[in-house]
Amino acid sequence: MEFKDISYIIAVVDNNSVSQAARALFITQPALSQQIHKIEQQLGKQLFIRTGHTMTPTPACRIIAEQGRKMLAERDMMLYAIQNLQEYTEEKLSFAMSPFYARRMLPGILKHFRTNFPQYVLHFRDTGSSIRLEKDVIDGTLDCCLLPTLPANPELEYAPIGTENILLAVPRDHPINQLADPDGSIDINLTRNESYITHLESDKISLLQDILFSSISFTPQNKYSASSWDTVISFVSNGMGMSLMTELIASDYRPETLPNFYRIKNMDMSRQFALAYRRGRPVTPIIEKLIECASDEFARQKARVKLR
Repeated sequence: MEFKDISYIIAVVDNNSVSQAARALFITQPALSQQIHKIEQQLGKQLFIRTGHTMTPTPACRIIAEQGRKMLAERDMMLYAIQNLQEYTEEKLSFAMSPFYARRMLPGILKHFRTNFPQYVLHFRDTGSSIRLEKDVIDGTLDCCLLPTLPANPELEYAPIGTENILLAVPRDHPINQLADPDGSIDINLTRNESYITHLESDKISLLQDILFSSISFTPQNKYSASSWDTVISFVSNGMGMSLMTELIASDYRPETLPNFYRIKNMDMSRQFALAYRRGRPVTPIIEKLIECASDEFARQKARVKLR
């Protein structure tokens, strides 16, 4: 059975009539009837029950129509990607990262990329929140961006770069440090009566923050809310409250300026870091090389992390 045969069957199903389907397909009714009969002979299955001018699909026909729609949609996406491939053949790429991730990862990514792939040109931006950057990729202002996937945008594809953990940051002189487990983890329930520096809803980490507290029916005492990671870590380091932070924080500051970091026992607090690009866009060689460099740099940054 060919794609054309599937489209014929779907047209009859949608119109409940061979004559109406033939008009929609711009072919004659006898030609369509003959083709349907030919398909039935090939399959050894009746596809329609004919009652007057009405065509009722059989179970076999419903399977073909349901699965065929998906096949035709995949075919159309493939053809669209091929037809628009010329748009992405230039050896240039614009990408972005939020200031937090750019500060930690961008120098290593660019150094690796320029050394190993000098035939390509990268244009980068280090401004805007992760959610803002996703919108810019969708709008076409950027080709792609590097950011956490949670929450994911349905209009984007995400190529995994690595997994990062969200840790509990505790002031160094806080008594709760004595209650941490030897493996570097802590029960979040022990912090029920503590003040927190919480993250704003505009930040992606706020979703994990809400999921964690909701899972243990816990509403933290919210002393302050902040968006800048530097502000959050400064507040915690100065004893103004606890907070949730990505583990990459711990790889960027001098140890003596940091709070203590703990893994959270109560739930999986990991999230994927990824390269995001418009859904349906082909992954060209320059994007593949950027994914390779970003993956290597992400792994290098994680290797520097030390808890407590």
